[in-house]
Amino acid sequence: MRHHPGLQSLLRNDKGSALIEFALLAPLLIAMMMGVMTIGIQMQCYNAMRAIAYDVERYAVVEYQKENRVNNTGIQEITTAIAARPQYSLSGDRLTVTVTDGTIPFVGAKRVILTINYSPHDFVKVYNIGALQLTVTETIILPT
Repeated sequence: MRHHPGLQSLLRNDKGSALIEFALLAPLLIAMMMGVMTIGIQMQCYNAMRAIAYDVERYAVVEYQKENRVNNTGIQEITTAIAARPQYSLSGDRLTVTVTDGTIPFVGAKRVILTINYSPHDFVKVYNIGALQLTVTETIILPT
């Protein structure tokens, strides 16, 4: 079977093949890069939440040592304030802080449970993966 001479030269021409291959693979590469970026941002947010919980725990213990008894509302307010600092920069509208009293098996101390919930910005809404909810819980033991 003989092809038309113009068709044979077109079949042998591979000048646009790299562009077509890139066009086919570009969405996958972009999705992978966005996924890596999203995971990195979520890890940074989780590490920031852990650091905030430790900062708040340290703050509450030091305040109790200075005879300044911080209540649960005060712990909640200082947690929100620390989270907004530039080194953490967590967005207040995606941050939820709860502070509850817990039980402790010995006298002379009280247990406070600090729970920080945060929903990082979802960069891959295009792919309908859904926003991740991060939670950090820290137990703070304070003298009574």
